[in-house]
Amino acid sequence: MRIAVTLPRDRRKLGRLHLFNGETEVYSCSCYGKSDSIAAAQAGNPTRDQMRRNGDTPAGLYRGTIARRFSGNTEKRQMEIDRTFGKWPPIRLRPTFQIARTGLLIHGGHPSPTGGLRPTHGCLRVFDVAMLTLIEQIRKAGITEFEVKITEV
Repeated sequence: MRIAVTLPRDRRKLGRLHLFNGETEVYSCSCYGKSDSIAAAQAGNPTRDQMRRNGDTPAGLYRGTIARRFSGNTEKRQMEIDRTFGKWPPIRLRPTFQIARTGLLIHGGHPSPTGGLRPTHGCLRVFDVAMLTLIEQIRKAGITEFEVKITEV
């Protein structure tokens, strides 16, 4: 199992996530690798530099694992978490090189007011239904760690 992501240089456009089992593509969906411009500027990264905090999702090679679903200690907090990360466990991305950014995820979350994918703080966002399908396919394959390659075109 492996995930291949292609993101456009212009991060205002959607990218594509492909899940492979061996050489066979078993699932594909839209994804968004643009950082929230306001959050990036507040973090001192007004250009959304990929290698800096709150920048756009950086290209690179990662090891992916299914993380635990985030949970809140109150119903209100859980609603905030579900809005941000979605109702399904995220996929944690660990860079294979020391110089890459850490703390990145593939996750869902509520759509934008127009129904599209919302920016993140550097993660990859997919629709919640896509996140569920990814998790189900990975679990069905019985693996705990897999390659995630993100390229920019």
